[in-house]
Amino acid sequence: MDQFSFLSDLKALLSEAVKKVPSIRYAQGVAGVGAAAAIVYTAFRGDARAAVLGTVITIGLMIVLLIFARLTQTKSKNVLYAGILGMWVILGLFLATAIGLWTSFFFGWPQLSFLESESPECLAGAKKRGEVSMAMDNFITEQCVLANHISKFVDSGQPDDWKSVNEKAKTYYIDVQALDQKISTDSDVHAALSSSNFINFRILLDEKQNVVTGWNLTNTTPPSDRKRFENAAEKLRDYATKARTETASLQTFTLPSCRKPARLPPVTTAACTKPN
Repeated sequence: MDQFSFLSDLKALLSEAVKKVPSIRYAQGVAGVGAAAAIVYTAFRGDARAAVLGTVITIGLMIVLLIFARLTQTKSKNVLYAGILGMWVILGLFLATAIGLWTSFFFGWPQLSFLESESPECLAGAKKRGEVSMAMDNFITEQCVLANHISKFVDSGQPDDWKSVNEKAKTYYIDVQALDQKISTDSDVHAALSSSNFINFRILLDEKQNVVTGWNLTNTTPPSDRKRFENAAEKLRDYATKARTETASLQTFTLPSCRKPARLPPVTTAACTKPN
């Protein structure tokens, strides 16, 4: 059975059912509302909120139509009074909605979130900004982990603990290169990082200033004077804590294609501290 014959048989079956049970005809109205919602959904580029709003308004208008239809046929005063009351309630809701939409559009109040859908360019830019923000947050976290590995080695002096420091330090250069590539995909973030507001984050990225190179953490032989390495760990934790504060400001950046600050994945803001 092909699609067209199936639809034809279904239509015939529905017509026959309506003849026997007249109330089934309201199923056709429900189907029509669903079709209208689907049209709205497509027109608004797949925005389900717009489809829901369109469906609610359509059902409201159907109720108004039904009330007027009943009022023209009824002779009962009770039904008449109930119909009039329902008509005024629905009319009041309609006027309140219309006024709210009008003032929201022209004056920005009330702020209706379903009318503030961003453009595809904004959503794509927000996704990229979120990926860059998370990559920066992960990099800072890794430096905090390295600092705590150093502190653990200072306390224990065990070769295995130094091996953990050594392995984590060796990934530093790879991490820096990967993060640089990620940041380069967002020109606004790349430009912002050159300002003095991100000096501690730049220190974590700078191979000349970073304690990874300054304290020779990539040497495979454990140092004999391990106590002095606690200074390196403290510096790393201090840089990481301040860098988190600096990069958290990226959460409030407004993308050029967006009307309001984009919602980005949450980043870590807690201080980098030495474990007990």
